[in-house]
Amino acid sequence: MVLVIAGAALGFGGLLASSGAHDAGAWLYSAPWVLAAVTLIVSLSMAVLITLSFARRLDALAVAARRLTYGRGHPNTDSTRSDAIASLARCLTRMSDRISELNADLERSSEQEQGRLDTLVRERTRDLGEENDDLRRVLGDSKGVFSVDLQGKLIGQASAVISQWLGPVPHEARFWDYFEPAAPGAGPRFQAAWSELMSKPHGFDLRRLPRTLAVSERYLAVEYRAVHDALGELRRMLIVLSDITIPEPDPATPS
Repeated sequence: MVLVIAGAALGFGGLLASSGAHDAGAWLYSAPWVLAAVTLIVSLSMAVLITLSFARRLDALAVAARRLTYGRGHPNTDSTRSDAIASLARCLTRMSDRISELNADLERSSEQEQGRLDTLVRERTRDLGEENDDLRRVLGDSKGVFSVDLQGKLIGQASAVISQWLGPVPHEARFWDYFEPAAPGAGPRFQAAWSELMSKPHGFDLRRLPRTLAVSERYLAVEYRAVHDALGELRRMLIVLSDITIPEPDPATPS
C-alpha cells in the first residue's frame, strides 16, 4: 500500500518535471511535488512501523491474558513506557497479582475449614464412642438399643452389641431389612406389623408388634419405646433387643 502511494506520488512528480523540462525554471515547480512525495513516503513508513509495533505488543498482551486465564503465566510490564498499551499491561499485572493473592487466601481458608471439619469429626467420633460406652454400661452386654423414625429407618447411634448380633448397622435402612439377613423370614413379619401400626398413629398398640427375634441359635426379646415431642406427637421409636437365650449347662459343673 505504501509503495503504491509512493510510486504514484513519484510518478506524478516526474511527469510534472518532464513536462516543464524545456523551461529553465520548471524545476522550481516540480520540486515541491517531489518533496511532498518523499514526505508522504517517510510518514507512511513511520505509521506502518508504529502500527506493527503496537500490533506486536497487543499480540503479546493477548497471549499473556490467555495464559493468565489458565494460571500459566504472568504478564511482563515495561516500566519505561507510558503509553496506553503499557498502562494496560500494568493493569493486567496488578490483576494477576490480585488473583494470586485471592487464590492464596482461598487456599488458606480451605485449609482452615478442613482442619475445623477434621476437629469436629474427631470430637463427634469421640462423643459417639462415649455414648456407646454409656449405653453399654447402662444396658450391659445382654441388651442393645437403636432408634427408628416413623418410616422405620434406622437413625442415630446404635449399641455396639447390636452389630455383634445382627451385623454392621446400615445407614438409613429400614430395620426390618436389617433384620432379614440375620433372621430370614423376620423382615416381612416386622414390616407388615409396622405398616399396620403406622396406619393408626393416634391409636396404635405397641403390643401388636412382634416381640421376639431368632438369630441363629440366639433368641432376642424385642421391646418398643415411643418417643413423643412437646405436643405429644409421635416422633420416633426406640427398639430394645435383649438376649434371652438360655445358655447350655456347663457339663463340668456338678448338678
